[in-house]
Amino acid sequence: MRKLITLTALCAALPVMAQTPPAAPRFALVSPDYILGKSARGQVVTAELRQLRESLNERLKAKNDELQRMAQQLKSPSLSEDGRAKLQRDLQDADTAFKRAEEDAQKEFAGARDKVGKAYQEEVLPIVAQVAKDWNVQVVFKLQDGLFEYVDEGAVIGFSEEVIKRYDAKFAPSAKPAAPVKKAPVKK
Repeated sequence: MRKLITLTALCAALPVMAQTPPAAPRFALVSPDYILGKSARGQVVTAELRQLRESLNERLKAKNDELQRMAQQLKSPSLSEDGRAKLQRDLQDADTAFKRAEEDAQKEFAGARDKVGKAYQEEVLPIVAQVAKDWNVQVVFKLQDGLFEYVDEGAVIGFSEEVIKRYDAKFAPSAKPAAPVKKAPVKK
C-alpha cells in the first residue's frame, strides 16, 4: 500500500517536474551615438547640425567683434562728451542685442537638434524593434553614460551594426534628413 501511495504521488508530481522553466529574457544594447557616427544618414544629419552651429557661432562672433570695436572707440580721448554718451548708449544697446542673439542662437540650435533627434527616433526605433524581433531579443537598452558599470563593446556594436546596416539600406545616403536643418544667415 505504501508503494502504491508513493507511486501515485510520484506520478502526480511528474508533470510538474517535467515542465521546463521559462527561458530567461534576452537583452541587447543599442548605441545611438555609435549609429549616428557610423551610419551614412547619421553622418549627413550630424554634419548639417555642425554647419548650423558654425554658422550661428560666426554670426555671434561678428556681433561680438562689433561690440569690441565700439568698446575701443569709447576709450578714444578725442571723443566729445556727447559723442561718448551716445556711444555708451549704443554699446549698451548692442550688448543687449548680443545677449538676445546669443539666446536666440541657443534656442535655434536646440530646436534643430530636437527636430533631428525626433526624426532619428521615428526612423531608427522601428528598425531597432525589427532587429530585436529578428534576433529574438525581448528587451533593448539604450546605451548611455552611467547606465552600466561594464559593457562588452562587442555586444553593443554587433546589435548597433545591424541597425546601421538596415538604417542605411532603408534611407539612402543621398536622401535628405526627415527634419532638414536650415543654415542660419550671418548677420552683422
